[in-house]
Formats: sequence, structure tokens, C-alpha cells
Amino acid sequence: MVKKSVLSVVAALSALFSVSCQYDYDISGDVDDFAPRVVVNSLLTPDKPFSATLCWSGRVGDEAEYRAVDDFTLKLYENETLVGTFPGTDGYVKSNLKIKEGTTYRFEAEVSGYGTLSAETYVPQKPQAEISYIKSTGDAFAASGYHFFSADGISVTEPLRAVYIDVYGVYPDKDSTAVARALYANNGFCDQTNAVGDNYNTALKGSDTGYEFFIRIPKGGMDKVFPLTFSVSNFPKETVSEIIGWDDYGYPITETVGIYCDHITVVATAPSDDYDKYVKSLYQQMYQIDLEFPIFNQTVYVYSNIENGLGIFAGYASTEKKFDYYFDEEKDPTNPAIIG
Repeated sequence: MVKKSVLSVVAALSALFSVSCQYDYDISGDVDDFAPRVVVNSLLTPDKPFSATLCWSGRVGDEAEYRAVDDFTLKLYENETLVGTFPGTDGYVKSNLKIKEGTTYRFEAEVSGYGTLSAETYVPQKPQAEISYIKSTGDAFAASGYHFFSADGISVTEPLRAVYIDVYGVYPDKDSTAVARALYANNGFCDQTNAVGDNYNTALKGSDTGYEFFIRIPKGGMDKVFPLTFSVSNFPKETVSEIIGWDDYGYPITETVGIYCDHITVVATAPSDDYDKYVKSLYQQMYQIDLEFPIFNQTVYVYSNIENGLGIFAGYASTEKKFDYYFDEEKDPTNPAIIG
């Protein structure tokens, strides 16, 4: 009955909109007059050297095509001191410049035939995180198994808008990672923006609420949310091919095997205001796109702090805690030991 009622309402609204919202409008002039804008993407963290990408924006309906900004020069300032001048190559800036904690950065980019773009942001100090492993539940080899952690506290030295917790698994080759698509917790002081009700395996995962991709703890809940217990499901087994020999013609003979994560990494992140606004608005836009009934969509603009352009220039700093995750007969997967 409920489903029928909802569909009836949707049908009625669709009919109403189709009658009341039809009018003639010539958009050809607007489309023809559209001028592409430069999009800048640069996230600053002490864990990686400075980099940035610059590309041209497109129009809705255009074929997805990345068009790099070829002719530009970017200057980076650290606390108002020029620390680097980078000529653009295929829309990409790559450097060996180390980003510092507790520092303000600003860039200016001169794009040929377009003009000057700029933005400023702050890179916070790395947070101090007390995170420990508690237990696992369910089958340690199956997707229905869960690992429990306790965040006893995340402290920051600056008045930030929020802190984040996210989790990923690292496979033995070190180049492959899997992000936890949901973190499960029952705590009303966590930001509910990305909270989703989930009654599947509630007893095993210890919660009927899943936070998609990350848990955001807003400033107002920092002194109330801890200790925070949360869980994540087992990371999927990855299939790889291993060379087990060579045939008579010199070609490798391979065998497909499954490998498990090498370890779990729990990440506590201190975001700048720009980074926090960007991540939250980006998630909200993704949520609107995925709505089952598009007529209820609301326009969500992804936060941008680029003057005379689009995109994001934002800083963040993270602290990682690594936990052993080996799954073999010689190790106990129910009690991984902290390794970093």
C-alpha cells in the first residue's frame, strides 16, 4: 500500500509539472555564448609534494572529454613568500616541493588568453589520534565479517570545522587499495549528512546506521562523540595472476589466485575550512544525483574557492594507524596487532 501511494503521488506530480511548466524558450543563444572556464584542482597535504591540474570546463550534454590547459604559469606562495614558479605542461604541475603543516598557501596562475586565477587556503597541523582495534565478528574470510575499532580521541591544535575518519585496506603489492564504502556506528554526535539506515547484519556490525565513505565529526560534537566505536566490513579478496612456470615457447604459465589485504589503515584527517566545505558539498551533490526519484532533486553546488575560475585549492593533514590484516592459517585474523 505504501509503495502504491508513493508511486501515485509521483505520477500526479509528474502530470502536474508536464502541464504547468511547459513554455517555449530558445536556448541557442545561451549555448553559443558559453565560454569555458579554467578548472583548478589542488589538494595540499604534508604527505605529498605540491601538485595541481588545470583543465577547461565543459557543458552539460558535451561528450566527456578532458581538455588540459596547455599554456600557463603557476606561482605558489607560502605565508606570502614565493616558493615556486611552475610552467604548465599538459595541464599538470608536478613538483618536489614539500607542503608544511600549520601554513597558509596561495597560488596565482596566469593562463594565456584567459587571465589570472588565484586562491588561498590553510594546511592544518596533523591531528593526534588514539585509535585501537577491538575485535572482529562473523566469518573472517567473508564479506559478512566485520572489524571493530575504537577512536578514544582525536585532538587538533586549531579551531577546525570538523575532523574525518575513513578506512581503507592495502593489498600486498602496496599499489592497490580498497576504500571502505561504509563505516558503521551508533552515535548521534556524528554528522548525519552521509548517514544511511542499514538493518543488514545489525548484530554482527554493531549498528543499524552506515556512514558512506567517511565519518565526519563536526566541531560541536568533538567533546561529546568520543570514545567512538565503529566497524567496517571485510575488504574483498583481490584476484591476481601469478607466474608458475614457462612453456616450451618461452611464454609464461599463470595461475589465478586470490589475495587478502595486507593491512587495514584507519585515517584521521584535520581539514581546512575549504577542504571541509568541498568534501561535504561534493557528497551532497553525489547524493542528489543518485536519488531514486529525480524530480525531487535539489541543486547542490560543489564548493569552489578559485577566483576567476572553478575548482578547489584546499589543505588537509592526516594521521594514519595501520593494523595487521593477514589471512592465512598461521595468523589469527580475529586479533590483528597494530604495526604502525
